Amino acid sequence: AQEGTVPDWNFANHSRRISYYQQFVRDHPTYAGGYLWLLDELLADGRLDEAQTVCDALQQQDNSCRAAFYQGRICWQRGDREAAQTIWDRMLAEHSEDWLAFACMADAMAAACHYDEALRYARKAQQLQPAPKYTDSQEMAAQIHEIRGDYKQAIENRQEQLALLEQEWGLTEGRDVDFIIREIDRLRRAQEKRVQT
Repeated sequence: AQEGTVPDWNFANHSRRISYYQQFVRDHPTYAGGYLWLLDELLADGRLDEAQTVCDALQQQDNSCRAAFYQGRICWQRGDREAAQTIWDRMLAEHSEDWLAFACMADAMAAACHYDEALRYARKAQQLQPAPKYTDSQEMAAQIHEIRGDYKQAIENRQEQLALLEQEWGLTEGRDVDFIIREIDRLRRAQEKRVQT
């Protein structure tokens, strides 16, 4: 019901989506998004040699920070954390004014459970981002603080997220707003339960 992880490879692998995106890339070889979608699926399945080939092709189509980000992810998943960090450090130096480079680093650090670094990179991404700004930084911060058991800070992050939706996007109602309000209520209940125990 919660779309949990399935350990059975027969059901958990992404081979059908990989086949779909492989064909998509063949049909649309100049569309960078197709390479990104394919890379995400290949990395999820640990098909790193194929991912490297796709990453090389992406680099020919996209001169943003994305190819370097995925090259670092491939190295990280191979277990070469030092090479990954070197690639990502170079990416940030070469794209020092690009909010997306810092958002990618925030994702990589959050996935590695390097939460303080993830929060730092997410804040930097949001500072660099032009208006209207996304709320990814607040969403990441809320999730990280909840993982750490800091419900008060997670609630504050969700409230910042609500304020940003209103200020940047003019949103005061609807699905996105309702979701955040439900999250704040859930976090308050979790905080109260923790205080009672």
